[in-house]
Formats: sequence, C-alpha cells, structure tokens
Amino acid sequence: MADGIVSAVVETVLGILSSAALQEIGALWGLKNELESLESILCTVQLVLQDAEIKQRKSQALRSWLRKLKHAAYDAENVLDRVATEGLKRRADAERGMQHKLNSFLSKRNPLLFRLKMVSQVRNIRGKLDALAKERFDFHLGDGAVENRFGESFDSRQTSSLVNELYIYGRNEEKEMIVEKMLDAVRDQDDLSVYAIWGMGTILLVRQRAFTNGDAKENLVPIGKAIVKKCGGVPLAIKALGSLMQFKRLESEWLAIRESEIWQLSDDENGILPALRLSYYNLAPAMRQCFAYCSLFPKDYVMEKKDLVQLWMANGFVPSQGQSDLNLTGHWIFNELVCRSFLQIVRTDYRGEVTCKMHDLMHDLAVFVMGQETYILEHDKVIKVPKTIRHLYLNSRSSSAIKGNKLKSGSLRSLLVPCRVPLDWKEGISSLISKQECLRALHVSLFDHIKNSPKFSLQVRTS
Repeated sequence: MADGIVSAVVETVLGILSSAALQEIGALWGLKNELESLESILCTVQLVLQDAEIKQRKSQALRSWLRKLKHAAYDAENVLDRVATEGLKRRADAERGMQHKLNSFLSKRNPLLFRLKMVSQVRNIRGKLDALAKERFDFHLGDGAVENRFGESFDSRQTSSLVNELYIYGRNEEKEMIVEKMLDAVRDQDDLSVYAIWGMGTILLVRQRAFTNGDAKENLVPIGKAIVKKCGGVPLAIKALGSLMQFKRLESEWLAIRESEIWQLSDDENGILPALRLSYYNLAPAMRQCFAYCSLFPKDYVMEKKDLVQLWMANGFVPSQGQSDLNLTGHWIFNELVCRSFLQIVRTDYRGEVTCKMHDLMHDLAVFVMGQETYILEHDKVIKVPKTIRHLYLNSRSSSAIKGNKLKSGSLRSLLVPCRVPLDWKEGISSLISKQECLRALHVSLFDHIKNSPKFSLQVRTS
C-alpha cells in the first residue's frame, strides 16, 4: 500500500513548529534549540519527499522508510500539539491569578512534571527523525523545488475557474448531421453498426482545461496530444491533467509531465490510475491531504462543503497564511479540488449551500494514497479494525461492531457516526471516545429511541 500523504503530514508539523504558542513555551522550557533542529531536519527531508512518494512503488525499502517517517511525523505532531496546548493553558492560568496557578500545580496536571515529560519526548522524537533523515541517502532521491503550501499563489488565476460540465466538446453541427443520417439509415436497415469517433472532442477538452483563454501555444500542442494519448481517451483523466497544465507555462514543464515515470508505474487498464496519480502528486501537500481524507466516506456519499471544510480545519490540514481566515482558505482548497476534478459538485441550493461527491476512480485513488489510515465500518459487520487507522467512519447499527474492536489508545483523530446511535451503544461509544487522546473531529448522532435526539459534533484543533 502506498504512502501518498507523507509530505502533507510533514508540512503540518512544520506549520505547528512556526506557531507562536509553541515558540513561546519552547523558549520558556529551554527547547528552542531542539525545536529549531527539528524544523531543520523536516525541511531537509521535505525536499526529497515528492521524489520518494513517486518512486516508492519500485522499492519495498523506500515504502518502509516512508511509512516509518510518516509515523514519526505523526508522533511529532501529537507531542508538539500537547506542548503548544500547555502554552495556551499557562496563558489562561496567568490571567486567572496566583490561586489558579497553585491549584494547577497541586492537581494531576502538575506543570513541572508535564514539562519534564514533554521535554524528554521532544528530544526523543528529534533523535528519531534525525536518524530517519540520514537514511534518505540510501535511496538516491532527487531534491524537489519546495512550493508554497498551495503550490500556486491565490492571484495566479481567476477567482472562479470551474468549467461548465454541460458544455459539449466537439463540433455540434457535424454531430447533428451525423445523427440525422443515422436515423435515415435506420429506417431502411434492420441492424446498424455504430463506431465511436475519438479525438476531436478530447483535444478540445484539453484546450478548455489547459488554456483558460482558449488559445493554445503552438509548441505545446503536440506535447498535449501525446499526454492525451497516455490517458487512453478517458474524460476524467484528461480533465484532471488538463486542469493541471493550466499552471505549467513552459515547454519544459509540459515535457516533464509527458515523460514522467509515473506512467510506467502501473499496468492498470487504459492508464487511468497513472494519469490521476500524476495529477495528485502535482497538488500542493495541503490539497493532497484534504483530498485523501475524503476516502473516509463511502463511494457515492454526498458530502456537504461546509462540513468537509470544518473537518479539514479540525484535523489541521488547512494551513494558516498570514492573516488569512482559515475558513476562507479551506473553501479555496475545496474550489481548487473541484476545478481539478478531484471533487464534483452535486448541488447548490437556494441558500448557496454546496454538496459534492467523488468519482469512483477518484475515490479509489484517495483510498490508495491514504493506505490504512481511514476505515469505514458498516453493514453490521464485526471486522477487526487495523491498528493503523486514524480516521474512522462508523455506519453500523450493531453494538457488537464497536464492542468487538479494540482500537489502539490515542490512535483516532476523526470519529464520524452518521447513523442514530442505539441506547446500548452508550457505554461503548463513551469508552471509545475517552481513550482517544488525539481526537480532533467528532460527530455522533445521539440515541436512536429518543425523539428529536440531537447530533453532537466537535471540531478541535489545539494549535
């Protein structure tokens, strides 16, 4: 199973390291050098991650290295979150006065003991990541350019770049003439063979996506045709790559897409997955993680835009950009994923509320890159949930489904229970939630038998 979100996890940790709360408490606890060293290590590793994520299918050792690096980065995120949270608590204690400070010192949350524990954990995780960083030389990975957290600036193109999917790509007059001739022929013949005409609509589709003003540069046309052929004529793959090419201005960039080794990494029919993977790996890390997270929902599940953005924010996938509002940034990421065909708009109602879903092939891609970090438990089946999961979608009305699973303490970051919870689930749900020290997003529909029972939702992010 591939690890396609390692760079995104590392990017999230780098974001926490730059937070004011962490820097403040780090200086107070004498961790400034440790934190700066940790940031330097992660920045160095980040340079080779894109190359590593692409090449991992050829090397079991490289896959193992990425897996260990990802788990270490998650551990670092958990530890740094706790340290940053402690910094926020200290601010609150200071504002409440000396008596509250004394009560905190005498309570189970003794700040001195906590400080010693966290300092030890930060140093341990720095040592682990340093050792992993040195192993990168064994794989002869190339350094990649480090983009900003979105890959492109907000002002790089139009505010709205969504393509009207109702537009028919091809020559409408010729199409109508052919249909009329076919109908005339049917009147005189018992059977009629119809053959697909491939080509004209597909080039126009690429032109519409890759060139926002509709004018293709002549030197890029033959390269674009070669890329289209690699897509096997599949519209979804062509649209995804066409949207990607909007940001590639140079001939060398187009050639790099055409010659990418990703095309050689799979024997999938028609090259669908290679084309989609190529589009995926050209997303900025934050967008990759937001997209991959959608594998938490079943196929054909209709997601609400506002809820999805909230879940991304709660999990720390939406990076801060100066004074930009996180919610606005999350909506911008959503629109970009729609523009690039990773998500599809289902409906926009009269209030402007948007729902979306994923194409089946995109859902397969999200599951592929997320590995065993998301899990859907449904249909009243008692299945042992992998210990590696961090996001759980529980759509089962059987209490045995949850009682029969022993989840690793602290492993879950998201728990979504969309169905009404029966009363006999109360103990199991409470026990499950209480053990999850790193839970960031929680959605539970409360008890089934109580009329108008409320939904309980929680989105938490400590830094």
